[in-house]
Amino acid sequence: MKISVIIPTFNGAHKILTVLHALERQSYQCFETIIVVDGSTDHTVALLETASVALSPFRIVVQENKGRAAVRNRGAREANGELLIFFDDDMRPEPDCVKQHLLHHEQVPNSIGVGITPEDPARCITDVHRYKAHLSYKWTRPLVNVQGPLPEPLVFLAAANFSVPNKLFLELGGFNEQLRDAEDQDLALRAVQANVPVYFLEQALSWHDDFFTLGRFIYRQREYQANHRLLAQLNPAYAPPPATTPGKGKQALLALFRHPWWIKAIDGANPFSLLPKKLRYKLYDVVVYANTLKS
Repeated sequence: MKISVIIPTFNGAHKILTVLHALERQSYQCFETIIVVDGSTDHTVALLETASVALSPFRIVVQENKGRAAVRNRGAREANGELLIFFDDDMRPEPDCVKQHLLHHEQVPNSIGVGITPEDPARCITDVHRYKAHLSYKWTRPLVNVQGPLPEPLVFLAAANFSVPNKLFLELGGFNEQLRDAEDQDLALRAVQANVPVYFLEQALSWHDDFFTLGRFIYRQREYQANHRLLAQLNPAYAPPPATTPGKGKQALLALFRHPWWIKAIDGANPFSLLPKKLRYKLYDVVVYANTLKS
C-alpha cells in the first residue's frame, strides 16, 4: 500500500525538523513525505530547502496562507499514496507510528485510524505543561479499552496524528475550509454520518512537542468553542449538549477567577506551585473554565 505522510506547517521553522527527523527513524520507510507550507513569513521554506533530510521522496509545497483545513486538503491533493497519514509540525512520532497506521488499514480497510498525541512527561518543563499532559491522559483513558470502532459518543479525530485512505478522504469531502478550528471534529462527524468507522490506535504514538502557557491554552479553548458554535450552524446534526447557566453565586465566583491576575501569576512565578498537585490542577481547571465560559 502506497503511503503519503502529510505535514502542514505555518511559521514552523523552529520545530519542523523535529518531526522530519522522527520520520527518518520510522521502522517502516516506504512512504513519501509532503510538507505544505501555509504562507509562512519566517524562514521555513529556506530551512527545508537546505536541510539534510534522509526522506525520499520528499516534497515541499508552498501556498498562500489559507488555514489548517485548506493546507491539509492541499497536501491530500498533492499525494500519490493510497493511504494518507497526517502529522502536525509539532509532533514527534515514535519509530513504529507509521507502521501501526499501516497495519490498521491492512486489517480494517475503509476506516479512519486516530493515533495518540500526548505530551511527553520527560519534556514538560513547567507545571502548566505537566497539567496539559495530565488533561491529555485523562481524555484518552476511556478510549484505551474500547474494542473495535469507537462508539458514537466517543468518536473524535485528532488531525495531528491520523490516517485515512485517500479515496475515502475525498469521498468525505476532506476538511471543511470554512472552519479555522474544530475541522477535525467536523470530519469525524461526517464520518459517523457516512457510517465510516473510526478507530483509536493506542500503539500509533506521536508525542506533542508544544510549549504551553495557561494563557495560550485558554486562548485555544476559546477559539475551539467559537468554531464548535460555527460547526453547529454548518452541520445541524452536530448538537452539543446545551450549556447550563451558572447561578448568581457561582457567576460571582467565576468573575473572581476571570481576573487577569490569575493567568499572569500561574504563567509567571506561580505562587501555587507548592500546593498539592490535585489542588493545583483543580485551581487550573477553575481558571480555565472561568476564562473560556461563553458570556
